[in-house]
Amino acid sequence: TIRLAEAPPVNVADRAYFLAQARDPRHGLYIGAPIQGRQTRRWIVPVSRGVWRDGQFLGVVNAAVDPGYFATAYQAIDVGRPGVVTLIERNGALIARVPLQKAFVGAKVRDSKLLSAAANRPVGTLDVVTPLDQVRRIISYRTVHGTGLVIAVGYATSDLLAGWYHT
Repeated sequence: TIRLAEAPPVNVADRAYFLAQARDPRHGLYIGAPIQGRQTRRWIVPVSRGVWRDGQFLGVVNAAVDPGYFATAYQAIDVGRPGVVTLIERNGALIARVPLQKAFVGAKVRDSKLLSAAANRPVGTLDVVTPLDQVRRIISYRTVHGTGLVIAVGYATSDLLAGWYHT
């Protein structure tokens, strides 16, 4: 017989994922900025859906995803040593970044040309100096339909132009 330990009750009514689902029955899938779990104190990415019946909000189904999950998936993309793959909320909250640097988990990116561009066009390419590490990159991005997320892949300009400089 397997016996499961009961988790102590935790009130999540103040969490952004709960509030988003409670406000709108059409919200759909919510993927939020990393937060620290109240019991574990570890960084998690909340993923949720609201539960509604006959117009009444019943609660949320929530999964706590380790930010490393995204990093592991994105590591398969070869962007060179100074390149990056980034998953970011449109409000600037960094969800995942490869290469993974723990200091960036949960960071807020302010004054981002990427986020400004994504607010106006769902797909695009930019030549920018990325604010977190000050590296000049060519970044292609796409907004993730149905979410407040933007995924971006950036190659260091120095890598892209190395062959041309050499010639």
